[in-house]
Order: sequence, then C-alpha cells, then structure tokens
Amino acid sequence: MTDPGVEQAGIADRVCRVLDEAGFGYALFAKVESDPPIETIEAAAAFYRERGCGPIIGLGGGSSMDAAKALAVVVSTGEDLRAFRQGRPVTAPLLPVVAIPTTAGTGSEVTGVMVISDLQQKVKMVMRGPSLFPKTGILDANLLEGIPSRVAAATGSDAFVHAIEAFVSRKATSITDALAFEAVRLLSSHVRKVVADSHDLQSLHAMLMGSCMAGLAFSNAGLGLVHALAHPVGAFYHVPHGLCCGMFLQPVLRYNLSVCAEKLARLSGALGVDTGRDNAVSAAKRVVENLEEIFGDIGIPRTLGDLGVSDFRVNDAMLDDAMGAAPTRLNPRASGREDLRRLFEAVG
Repeated sequence: MTDPGVEQAGIADRVCRVLDEAGFGYALFAKVESDPPIETIEAAAAFYRERGCGPIIGLGGGSSMDAAKALAVVVSTGEDLRAFRQGRPVTAPLLPVVAIPTTAGTGSEVTGVMVISDLQQKVKMVMRGPSLFPKTGILDANLLEGIPSRVAAATGSDAFVHAIEAFVSRKATSITDALAFEAVRLLSSHVRKVVADSHDLQSLHAMLMGSCMAGLAFSNAGLGLVHALAHPVGAFYHVPHGLCCGMFLQPVLRYNLSVCAEKLARLSGALGVDTGRDNAVSAAKRVVENLEEIFGDIGIPRTLGDLGVSDFRVNDAMLDDAMGAAPTRLNPRASGREDLRRLFEAVG
C-alpha cells in the first residue's frame, strides 16, 4: 500500500527489489491519496482479494500506513469501517501490517490509531484499538532522502504537534514526557536542516527518530485541541494535516498557557531557549514564540487565507466534531463551544 509519489520516486521499487531477492510474491497498490477515503480502502480490499494477498506493507507517509491498517481491518473482519467511527475500538485479530515511513511526521508505525476520511459526511474518522499497532515498523532514513521541502515541513510540523500535545496532555506520564521532550529536542535541532537540505542523512535520521518518539508519546498520552480543530478543517477544506496542525499550534498553546505554563516552560530545555530567571509564564511565552519562529522558518502558514482558502466559515458540523473529539477531553484546559469557535476563527 503506497501512494503515486512514492512509486514515481522509485522508493517502492527499492522495497520490491528486497522482496524479489527474498523470493516473496507481492502485489503493489499505489493509489493511496492524502487523507485516504473509505472508497480507496474498499478498492484496495477488492484488489487484495483478487490477488490472494497475505500480510500488508504500508509504505509512505501517514496516509499510506493508515490505509494499510484500514485494509487489514476490512479484509480481516469483513466490517465496514464506519462501524468503528463512534469510538468502538478495533480489537479483533488482524493480518500483520509492516509500516515503513517515508516521511518524518505521523509516527503511525508505532501507534494504534488510524485516520480515514468519510467524504460523504465530511469527517475524518479517527479509529483506535490495540489491533491497529503494526507488527513491525522499519525506520530507514535513506528512504527519506530527497523528500520535497514542503513535505518535510508539513510532516515535521505534525510530529512537533504530536510531541507537544502529548507533553501537556491530561494523560501524560513521566515516560511519555521523556519521549515527547526528546522528540522536541530532535525535531527542533534538525527540522530546518532537513527542509533546507533533504540529503542530510544525519538530520533525516534524527527527524525520523523524533517522529517515532512523538508517536510513542501521543499513542499513550493522547493529543489535544490542535488535533480536535485540525481534523474538521481538513475534512471540510482539504488542507494538508501537517499544515493545519501547524497553524493551530500557537493559538491553542496561548489558550492553554494559563493552566500549563510550568509544563510548557520545561520545553525551553528541549528547544535550547535560555529563559534565565523568567517565571513560568514568561518562560512559557518564550517557548511559544520560539516555536512560532521555527514554524515560520520552515514555511508553515499562519492562516488559511495564506493557503488560498478565502471562503472559510465555522459551521455547526465542525463545532460538533471538535466538541466530541477525544483530544478535546485530553487538552489541559477545558473548552466550550464558543472557545472552539474563537480558536477556529484564529486561523481563518
């Protein structure tokens, strides 16, 4: 399971050669889109059954890895993916999934989560369950070499947000804090380098490790309002997920600051920000400013208007989606409907 870009870049051929040399038969489905819809998974399931396939390899960014998980659910259980939309966990035994990321962003190779789009309802279905953890994850920085700058920036933004939201989550523990802190350190030290030079293997490896650690952190600690807001905007306006998360990070951190200043201030060590004798609130504000600077340097837009979305409107379906999302409940500061509306409008 991969996407056309990975196939055209020759990365799929490199993996297929390994299978050829090992004597394994395989079938290549290279039609995964960004934010894969249910219809693509259904087409992949028909392709899978026609060819009598077995274990599934997800090769690519988060969309390809999530599509591989979704395919495993459909062909293993025979159920419609919509059956899991309302929070029912995926617990049935599934075919093995091998996840091979070609971006440093989602951490999907180590999470029991997948996101699939329902185009009819205009929602991104976030599905969870212990069966969704891949059997194997393979991290190889060589597969990221030559990644386009815009992709490196968007996926790096996603990884950053995973780490930071996990760090301040209501479910955070000392273990997830350690993973998230190191993820922020690696990402902040290398994301500019990777965006500027996608052939720097040392920085690509560091980004891949940071993304994976962020995935381990958030799959245990959960996420927050950035993701609760980004998913409905992505579903309605087809904004790339990493860019959407990057736009919402600063408004959400400023909204949260009053209840988690001390926690945010601790990230100054990971970011290399000297806060001197600042109190917790001042140090936390400097952390947010530093993140804003990093995101600006790698080209993350501040508003949807910067992306050419001129008709943005907050509607009730978006608010309902955000209000009911699990990340909203794990965000360090509670929020009501009008709070969410103002946060949506902050990027409009």
